[in-house]
Amino acid sequence: MSTTRRNPISKFFLGPMKGSENPKQLDNHVAVVTGGNRGIGKEVAIDLASRGCNVFILCRDLDRGRETAKEINLSVNKFIEKSKIFLEFNLNLQTRRNGVVPLKCDLSSMASVRKCCESLLKRKITINFLVCNAGK
Repeated sequence: MSTTRRNPISKFFLGPMKGSENPKQLDNHVAVVTGGNRGIGKEVAIDLASRGCNVFILCRDLDRGRETAKEINLSVNKFIEKSKIFLEFNLNLQTRRNGVVPLKCDLSSMASVRKCCESLLKRKITINFLVCNAGK
C-alpha cells in the first residue's frame, strides 16, 4: 500500500473554502479573541462559537461589541439548531454553550488591559485559546 504525500501548499490552490474545515467540537472550552467585533477577529469568533466554544471578544467600543455578540449568538444558535449534531444528539443549548460575551479592552492602555484581565480572573475560568488579533 503506497501513500502519496501531498504538497502542503496544494490545498491553497484548491480555491476558497466556506467556513471551517475542522469538525472538532469545542464544548466546555473558552477562547479570548482580541479585536473580535469585526474583520478576521469576528470570523474567528463565529467559527469558535459555532463549534460550541465560549468566546470572549475584547474590543475598545463596548456598544459595538455588544451588537456583534448579539449578532453572532443569534446566527450561531440558528446554525446549531439546524445542524445534524443538534438533531442527532438533541443537545440543550443552555448547557452546551454560553455564547459570545463582549469585554471592553483598549490594548493601547495598560489600565484597560489590567481591568479586563481582572474581569476575566473574577470569572475563575480556564482560557483554552487566546487569539491576538487586535491592531492595525
